[in-house]
Amino acid sequence: MGYGCPWQRRIAKVKALHIITIFKTAKGTLKIMGATIEQLHQEMDQLRKTTSEVGLELRQVLTEYFAVLVRSLQRQIVMSSFHLCTEVYPEAFLERSVFERETLQQNIRKVSREMTDALATALQNFQELELEEEADPILVLELWEELEDSVTDLFRDSSRRLNHVLQDAQLMKIKSLDKLLDSADKATATGRTITNPPHLLKALVDPDEDEEILDPVVAIYLQLGDLEFTNPELMGWRQKLRPLLQKLSQVQQTYSQKQEEQLTAEAISAWKSTWIAEGTIYGGMGQ
Repeated sequence: MGYGCPWQRRIAKVKALHIITIFKTAKGTLKIMGATIEQLHQEMDQLRKTTSEVGLELRQVLTEYFAVLVRSLQRQIVMSSFHLCTEVYPEAFLERSVFERETLQQNIRKVSREMTDALATALQNFQELELEEEADPILVLELWEELEDSVTDLFRDSSRRLNHVLQDAQLMKIKSLDKLLDSADKATATGRTITNPPHLLKALVDPDEDEEILDPVVAIYLQLGDLEFTNPELMGWRQKLRPLLQKLSQVQQTYSQKQEEQLTAEAISAWKSTWIAEGTIYGGMGQ
């Protein structure tokens, strides 16, 4: 059926112009969308390169930080054990035979050696990450968080082992030792300061059934924050770590945002290209 009347011809012309306009808009949108996706790819590539640069510098600083940390920790384990044996529980220490004292000291050194070995292993897992060209900032930050968690766990585990070594040697008698250390773990998780002086945990524990007063006890509780606070060299390396970790966190946040934008852009592009392939203009929106 033809368009004989003038008003029919005008309507047909308007429809034709409208279709052409929509088609051009759709093509332009896809072109812009394609450029956006490419731009997102370039931005994410740059973020991965930045991550690699920050990661390499972080690796170097961490190597120095852990070297100082290991030395500080070895010294602190000896000092804390010495303090308990000579100032807190001197009578119990003097009651031990020479052989028992030597065995105690060997067991203390064993805990120290095994803890520092475990720290080296934890660091190695991070150091083995490929950072030469491009690195995923999400993965690097996850590995760093795992390293931090490992260090915290090692400090807690070693504190527990040291106290059990002292308790097994009959230097101290804390009936609820594990309960006391569990409470300390929960307190430190909330940010509370519980050691005074550093690395020593003082508390009142439940008395024996035939006692009417609470007995004060002292146990070893190693903390990374105490080590850094009392060791200027270690604190200096921590201060060098902070800006690198802040930069890495910022890159990770931006990278995650770009990932979401990329997925959205690709999904929109895929949707529209599929509908256009079926002959529908501008993705069939509004039809």
